[in-house]
Formats: sequence, structure tokens, C-alpha cells
Amino acid sequence: MWTDCTCANSLAESRSVDLSSFDHQVVSGLCETTCGGVLLFMIVFSLLVLATFCSAMPIQQAVLRVVPFQQRTMSLGYGWLFMRCFGSIPGAVFFGMAIDNTCILWKTDCGEKQTCLRYSSHDLSFAIFAFAIGLKTLIVFSLAIAYWFYRPPADSSEVDAAQITARIKPEDSKPQIISSQRG
Repeated sequence: MWTDCTCANSLAESRSVDLSSFDHQVVSGLCETTCGGVLLFMIVFSLLVLATFCSAMPIQQAVLRVVPFQQRTMSLGYGWLFMRCFGSIPGAVFFGMAIDNTCILWKTDCGEKQTCLRYSSHDLSFAIFAFAIGLKTLIVFSLAIAYWFYRPPADSSEVDAAQITARIKPEDSKPQIISSQRG
């Protein structure tokens, strides 16, 4: 602990702190922070996780309903490829940019920024949370538009597995015994 520091006095004066209540001491380490809003964060975070898992199946169902039966495996493969190329890879870059923009204290070496030593926790939480909510909103909006404008084809010349199983009659599913008579 350091006492009677001039830099602490000038900082207190610049922030309009009442100097009579100021103890003119500086303590090593980070300032104590209170974490308010944890319950609100957990509720909204749980809803985001739920939205993440709830959006995966509608996307897969949309692909399986729109694409012809013979091309479904290829379509699912391309879907995963596009999700990785346009989602996972740029997503990490955008999250990294959001994290770097909230840095308030950089370690510098030879005049260049090296690593972040201290983040603004409020700005960091807001940036990542807003980014996640924005993307989830975009996904839900895109699925709603796709659902609204999709019209199944009028004449489907292709036969898919559901149609094949629907055409089987109960009496057709009984095993037939073929007897051969020697004679």
C-alpha cells in the first residue's frame, strides 16, 4: 500500500471525488467490482442456448424437405461445409475483434500492441451478448422467411421414403410362404 500519492490525488480531483472522504492511499492490484445482474444474465444466456439447439433441427428439416430424395446426403454435406466456411471461421474472427475492441490496457513491446492485460468487463459482456443475440435473431428471421415463401412442388415425380412406406398395405407386409412341390 502506498500513501500520499500525487497521481492518486490528481485522479481523484479529475473524477470529482470529494477529497475530504478520500484516504489518499493506493493499493496494489485490481479494483474490487460488484457483479450485478447475474440472474438476468443466466436467464437470457439460457434462452440463447435453447435457441441455439432449437434452431438446428428446423434447419436440417428444411433441407430434408426441400431437396430431392436422391440428393439429400450431398445437400447435408454442402450445408455443413457452408456452415463451417461462413459461420464457424468468420465467427471466431468477429468474436476476436469484439474482444480486442474492449481492451483497456495493452501490453506493448517496441511500440506495438502484444496482448491485452485488462478488458472492460461491461463492454466485453455487452459486445459478445449483442453479437450472439443479433446472430440468433438473423437465424430465426431467415427461417421464418424460408417457411413463409416455401411452396412444395405441385407434381412430384420423385418418390421418397415416406411415400414408399405409405403405399405399403398391411396385407402386403405379411410374409408369403412359397411352397415347392416335387413331383
